[in-house]
Amino acid sequence: MRNNLVVATMTAPVATVLAAALLLFLASPASAKLSTAYYQKTCPNAEQIISDVVTSKQISTPTTAAGTLRLFFHDCFVGGCDASMLISTNAFNRAERDADDNISLPGDAFDTVIRSKTALELQCPGVVSCADILALATRNLVLMLGGPFYTVRLGRKDALASFAATVPGNLPRTNMTVDQLIEVFAEKKMTVQDMVALSGAHTVGFSHCSEFASRIFGYKGNGGHDPTMNTQYAEALQKACANYLKDETIAAFNDVMTPGKFDNMYYKNVLRGLGLLASDSALAVDKRTRPLVERYAANQTAFYIDFTHAMEKLSVVGVKTGRKGEIHDFFFSLEWDALDDLLQQVERRQYQRLSVWQVSATQVGKVNGHVKVLPVIGHMKVLPATGHVKVLPGTVHVRVLPTTGHEKVLLVTAHEKVLTATSHVKVLPEGRA
Repeated sequence: MRNNLVVATMTAPVATVLAAALLLFLASPASAKLSTAYYQKTCPNAEQIISDVVTSKQISTPTTAAGTLRLFFHDCFVGGCDASMLISTNAFNRAERDADDNISLPGDAFDTVIRSKTALELQCPGVVSCADILALATRNLVLMLGGPFYTVRLGRKDALASFAATVPGNLPRTNMTVDQLIEVFAEKKMTVQDMVALSGAHTVGFSHCSEFASRIFGYKGNGGHDPTMNTQYAEALQKACANYLKDETIAAFNDVMTPGKFDNMYYKNVLRGLGLLASDSALAVDKRTRPLVERYAANQTAFYIDFTHAMEKLSVVGVKTGRKGEIHDFFFSLEWDALDDLLQQVERRQYQRLSVWQVSATQVGKVNGHVKVLPVIGHMKVLPATGHVKVLPGTVHVRVLPTTGHEKVLLVTAHEKVLTATSHVKVLPEGRA
């Protein structure tokens, strides 16, 4: 009896420890290497820098949060959370971001990560991965909209490649049945509860009319709308989307009641026939998912707890560490508005300490009559030739103009003017001067 009693009194704390150990054991070798303190020594201000950039972006462009959240989902569901969505298509390969399912992803989402990466390169060049930036930016934006805080472990590496052919079948689609949705999520080791909780992200953002037109125009050949939809809601959508075939940009809020707030209204809407997408409405009908929808509709705290758990799980799906990934020096696609904005900040001396970097030498070499310019941790590798230069791996061209004294690199909208010389390069942060 005494021994049994001792065992009984130790059960609770021991069970907690064992559960934590089991979770660590079951975690993938890559995700086990992630840590909330990953950049503590190499870039201690990384999270604050990202937070500042994200806050500014969301204030200036309120649709940023929903777009970034969607970009994060699309990135993680195809090949893992590795920023492969930030690699651009080139002459030899069509990348993920140009797959049919990703074409509608908003530019503001990419811009958010690019601005953050640019600001980080000023302080900690070549240290913070784009994958970590996207994960942190997503969490911060959810929080800005009133959603829950959740832990983001860091240390992801960026993808070495990106292929559009890997996208089909890996992303949840708006017209999928519940069976199909469960299968897609199960492939990422996500449960039905995770799926329903993550679907709550549709409480923000919008969808283009083409995503739900089949529900409001000639539903299953009957000439009307999906009978599971609220009639007034369906009629309003019909009016709003009347010209969607001529104007593909027409869209509607996913949450018609509180579109700019991260709350549990999505679930309440679904139960009232106000679900925008077929996949949303399906959750309110299927016996496996309806109890969860009802629970979250009645209890926002329960939704937040389960959403937090699901996001922490999703954020480590397929992460790359070690030699399986890399830290992108810069993005394979340049967003000129972001760079122009940073240049203005530099000119206002907001980054006085790092406003100008002197590079003692440039790597030189001719390549097929062209000049290749690669941003590399605070300076530009310049390979001079006659004619023009090419920014790799993108397709933006720049003009080369001779001068004396030094080389100056200046990005102007979609072009760079490069003034060449023989001594050194004067470069402003992120490869501009």
